[in-house]
Amino acid sequence: VPDARRETLAQMPPPLGPLLARYRELSKMASAYGETFLAHVGPDGRIHPQFEQIGASTGRLSCQRPNLQAIVKDAPHRTCFRVAAHRRLVMADYAACELRILAEMSGDPVFADAFRRGEDLHARVAGEMFGKPVSKTQNPELRERAKAVNFGLAYGMGAAGLARAIDTDVSQARELLTRYFKTFPRIGGFLEQSAREALARGYARTLTGRRLYLAPGDERGERAQAERIAKNMPIQGTSADIIKIALARLRPRLAAFHDCWLTNSIHDAIVVECDATEVDTVVSAVSEEMVAAGAEVLRRIPLVADLQISTSWDK
Repeated sequence: VPDARRETLAQMPPPLGPLLARYRELSKMASAYGETFLAHVGPDGRIHPQFEQIGASTGRLSCQRPNLQAIVKDAPHRTCFRVAAHRRLVMADYAACELRILAEMSGDPVFADAFRRGEDLHARVAGEMFGKPVSKTQNPELRERAKAVNFGLAYGMGAAGLARAIDTDVSQARELLTRYFKTFPRIGGFLEQSAREALARGYARTLTGRRLYLAPGDERGERAQAERIAKNMPIQGTSADIIKIALARLRPRLAAFHDCWLTNSIHDAIVVECDATEVDTVVSAVSEEMVAAGAEVLRRIPLVADLQISTSWDK
């Protein structure tokens, strides 16, 4: 075998190719999530990672020693993080946080209406783009395309990145972006204006006013990178600001409970551990403070927190 890349293994005939691919997957899992995590378990049976307040350029928290944010959502190995029988984990996740911020900052009426009505934004966007009824069961492939564009824009994705995300060629991805911006001109206008103004003044900023200074440079690639950051930072950075406001609001609120504390934060999600007898009240407190944190920053678009209760960190 020349190498163990996914593309190489996919070309090998069964059963060897699939078996090697599975071995590669399990080996990576054992190394990244097994051995690394076990090395950081303390005498109390817990892992106490280090969180960096400005871990990313956009202002997001980062985590190390080990990186608990690297475990993908719904990964099976999350279930190894468990609480005692009389304890519960409350997992709270902002629903489409960055897309709601994009709706707030751009003023797009379709996005705003979909969020106020509690509609499926990706289906609504796909329906507007393609002129067809769309849902998770009706024309679902169109919904997936719209979803890829929606989330891609919040991360500064271009045609090449979109092509990889939806498994198509760059020309078709470019056509999809053109259709998207033609359907939602305020989204495209906002992103272009954000980049133009940020490069002119030398920094991008969030809705709270936090700045990220830019150094575009003279090279074409450097300027293109600065433009992507200028489009992405106000959205992702505002999301980071909101989650930190929520964490700050939650800490004194949780102190009123018996043995209740924050255990993790993953970008736009918060994990709290509490006593099983108080879990319903804790859920209410977490939801209230997360919604209130969003209302401090977003004036027109409401933020919603999805909450789950479990004995393991499985979501």
